[in-house]
Amino acid sequence: MNKFHTTVSRRDFMKSIALATGGLGATAALAPGFKDLDEIVTAEGGVFNRPWWQKIVDNPTIDIDWTVMTRYAEGETMRGSKVKRFQEAGSSAEEALATASAEGADWKQRGLAENLPGLSLRDTALNFGGFLNFQYPGTFGKSSFLGSQKAPTPASLGVPRWEATPEENSKMIRQVLRGYGAMTVGFFEIDEATTKKMFYSYQPAYTAKLEFEDVDTAYVTTGTGAKNVIPNKCKYVITYTNQESILSRQTEGHVMGFAPHGRYMRWANTEACLQEFLRHIGYEGHGQGVDGNQVNGLGTMPGFGTVAGLGEMSRLNRMISPEWGPTVGVWGMVTDLPLAPTKPIDAGMMRFCATCMKCHDSCGLGAPNNEVEPQWTPEGRYAGLYHRQAGIKTYWDDQIGCQTWKATTGNCSNGRCFGACVFTKMSSASVHEIIKGTVSTTGLFNGFFRNMDDLMGYGVADYEGPSNKDAERMWTEPIPIYGIDSNKGM
Repeated sequence: MNKFHTTVSRRDFMKSIALATGGLGATAALAPGFKDLDEIVTAEGGVFNRPWWQKIVDNPTIDIDWTVMTRYAEGETMRGSKVKRFQEAGSSAEEALATASAEGADWKQRGLAENLPGLSLRDTALNFGGFLNFQYPGTFGKSSFLGSQKAPTPASLGVPRWEATPEENSKMIRQVLRGYGAMTVGFFEIDEATTKKMFYSYQPAYTAKLEFEDVDTAYVTTGTGAKNVIPNKCKYVITYTNQESILSRQTEGHVMGFAPHGRYMRWANTEACLQEFLRHIGYEGHGQGVDGNQVNGLGTMPGFGTVAGLGEMSRLNRMISPEWGPTVGVWGMVTDLPLAPTKPIDAGMMRFCATCMKCHDSCGLGAPNNEVEPQWTPEGRYAGLYHRQAGIKTYWDDQIGCQTWKATTGNCSNGRCFGACVFTKMSSASVHEIIKGTVSTTGLFNGFFRNMDDLMGYGVADYEGPSNKDAERMWTEPIPIYGIDSNKGM
């Protein structure tokens, strides 16, 4: 789909929306009503300011069978052991990856030598500036399981620790995280039979076993049999999102790489700050940062966010947020601070994915699933030993194809499919909220909305190689701080 200025006027587009949805009255009539301010304040949506079309539900929109789910090592994921996953896939997959990697390396060299858009020296600098900052930050922003432990504790100050209701604590943490750079915030409790199974059994690269024990405080051991231990009293999980630059996601080359690296860069400081905040009020906070410049050390973050109501799972086999689409990072922290759990949401996004397939179409190797219905077990080209998570009915993605495509382009970073998503919108135009409200209540117009998304020129441009003129937009268009919209999630 080429980028272009559509001949459809805003007025005509709004008319088509009205015709498709029967006017706003049909949608608005489904919004929940409140009789007074007390109902708004006491409702969960009043705490987290969710728009009416994000329905609060008891269970996620993805089917889960907790009875067959088990904890597994981060090293069993594609991210955790890419070489092993390709070996299991066979020699043809390994050869394809080698060819793609050589092609990607050649593009990178050409980009630097020929000053190609998206691969030039300044594009590379933009990417590595974010990447190296989160990998090798200073003491203040170092991400780790225990945190820096520099803040004075209440005991050292001679005062009692903070005490409040779980609801008050939840509101407090949300305010704190918004101040530290998060977009949306949710909470859930660790339950032995369900949510505990989303935690990894081993941290990245098998650096340490992740265990829960009846101890007073968390601790870490190193060497043979290394482990990171979470006290059983830490039964509350804080999960939150931060945003990526959508402009960056919808380009190519190293400029696209800035999107995920930019969120990691800001997350490292957010996590460190939250840990010290909790320590100062008298509680523990154990993050997903891992000593030794590793990340993603707690568990399956898309699952964390989905259970806590920050978004829904999707055709991408990742969580999509209603506010910013899939272009977010999902993060987690375990604490003993009592918190009020937040429930999952239904904003119609998983249903929308059933017929959209824009992410699949945007990928050079079609890695996102193109089956209409999600599956309990990956089948066909989606099957393979690299899928370790049992117990979810999802759109399994072709991770071998995804990694091969990333190598071919030199720096896709899961980028084109994320940038193509219909829910990836930076614009605050009211029409997008109207569409989201309609999608949440009926799937009748999903095909129409997908087609209009193409017609209006949203998403990513046709693929022309790792170098694409769209990458120049990063250097010519006005961009907000960090390339994000800090008003989202308020």
